Amino acid sequence: MEGILAVYIAFLVALGNAIPFEYGDHDPDCPFPDSGSAVYYPYPYDCSKFYECAQGKKVLMRCSPGLFWDVTLNNCNDEYRVTCSQVVSSTTTDRSSPPPEPTTQTTSPPPPTTTTGTTPRPEPTTTGTTTTPEPKTTVTSPRPTETSTSQPTSIQPTTNTAASTIDPSGLCEDQPNGTYLPYPGDRKKFIECVYHHTHVFDCPGITFWDQSILNCV
Repeated sequence: MEGILAVYIAFLVALGNAIPFEYGDHDPDCPFPDSGSAVYYPYPYDCSKFYECAQGKKVLMRCSPGLFWDVTLNNCNDEYRVTCSQVVSSTTTDRSSPPPEPTTQTTSPPPPTTTTGTTPRPEPTTTGTTTTPEPKTTVTSPRPTETSTSQPTSIQPTTNTAASTIDPSGLCEDQPNGTYLPYPGDRKKFIECVYHHTHVFDCPGITFWDQSILNCV
């Protein structure tokens, strides 16, 4: 009986010395493991920056120049469309300077640029044949016929309906962090890969995603 009691006491001592699981590596505001839905938070000292949760941690992100983080849309938007009210004033007495930024920082694609161009329209061409009357012979010349080429019509962007059925959630599984991809079937959107997770963004205004320059134009 005394032997059993000694073993039980030793077990309780060992249990009391066990090291608990460390939660300090993860931010309590970010789900871990990832829930599959993107989670964002505004950065309190700069409206052009925002936090994105990845693997239970906040990753500091930056909008393209001229864009601010829109907390209502969870997306970067034109500066004049965003009310920058969440920023802490630099004159606040209880905190003289913002906390240090995380070491991991992903930069959004370069600022959107708009390019416009005009395509010259071909002038209508006129073709016709005229028969010259021979001497002392009256010949009625046929009326010339006018043939005009129709002006080219603008081609509207087409949507690949077959590609729209593709599930984009797995496109970032084999992509390195910070990779940008076109969104299947929608040129108004683009994908950013963050730690092999797919995050979808919308191009602002009337711009479209151009994969060749990794930017909305």
